[in-house]
Amino acid sequence: PIHITLAPGIQMPSDPHLFVFAVVPNGPPMPIAVKRIRDPKLPITLSLGDGDAMIEGSKLEVNPELQFKARLSAGGNVMNKEGAFEGVSITVSTATIPTVPIDIRIDRAL
Repeated sequence: PIHITLAPGIQMPSDPHLFVFAVVPNGPPMPIAVKRIRDPKLPITLSLGDGDAMIEGSKLEVNPELQFKARLSAGGNVMNKEGAFEGVSITVSTATIPTVPIDIRIDRAL
């Protein structure tokens, strides 16, 4: 499970959207899986799996390690950086993902 919190002092933008994505550490910037939640209630706990893959049929576990990011932005455009905030997890071994909690604290302005 991925547990996402908002750091003190970070304001929820208008028309908030939460994007949670998995990337390969030190790999290409393109996420391998993503989930979008409109008007999220933080803190929130969710999961990201093969059903959220950017390319149909992709499996998260083919990557030995993953890093998870959570981006909070106004509107439904993940590329909108104005007033957006992000948090990043530690690098996680994919073998431990089902059992180890993953914490992300949204604490950095983009």
